[in-house]
Amino acid sequence: PMTLDGQLSEPVWAAASWYSNFRRIELDLQTPEALVQTRFAVVHDATLVYVGVVCDEPNLAGLKAATPWRDGAVWSDDCIEVFFDPGGEGRYYHQVMVNPIGTIYDSHSADYGLVHSRLWDGAFRAAGHVDEERQQWSVELEIPLGALVLPRDSGAVWRWNVARERHAGGEAVELSSWAPMQDSFHQPLLFGTMEAMPSAYDAFRFDLGEPAVGIRRQASGRMAIGLTWPITNATGADVRLRADTQLVG
Repeated sequence: PMTLDGQLSEPVWAAASWYSNFRRIELDLQTPEALVQTRFAVVHDATLVYVGVVCDEPNLAGLKAATPWRDGAVWSDDCIEVFFDPGGEGRYYHQVMVNPIGTIYDSHSADYGLVHSRLWDGAFRAAGHVDEERQQWSVELEIPLGALVLPRDSGAVWRWNVARERHAGGEAVELSSWAPMQDSFHQPLLFGTMEAMPSAYDAFRFDLGEPAVGIRRQASGRMAIGLTWPITNATGADVRLRADTQLVG
């Protein structure tokens, strides 16, 4: 079993394939290699994907981790960002940020990164850990397959990228990435791929129709808002769903 503590001490991490060679995303750099390196590994079972990320940091005293609440300004801290599309195309993809204390920001994007839904929340869990002796900080991220927006063509090859925002290096934020980005992390057509990912998604399959919103005036004079959202259970089993709604504005 995985203990989500950010320390990556389970034997499965030692046996995993690790990826590194992060590069800065600014254009026209003479030395595009990241000033300090980041590495990550991915492991999974039939229902959960785990991402382990280790960030070298020679200036841990300058490490920034000031955001403790979910969906706060995690990008203003030192953080890692995981981007993935189980459909393998990049038109729709998930983004999960995690800072050194395990705070999460997540979103779902469409139209190849032109549209971002910050109100979308996935049931992700994460933990961070700072190792002063090794001069590094690390993150463990848990991704439940049941929390994802799964296109019909989802398979075992995901579009994938891991990126890092480093504030501890000084005034200028260092942006680095595993896949070769160009001035922005939101370029899904430039993402790499992660193979041998889970491929049996039927147990998590729900088809969502177009939502419809109706507004009417009640006899009391108050306005009532009704939301209808067709959901088709394509899992082949009886499933209980819980829906949370939020009115903003």
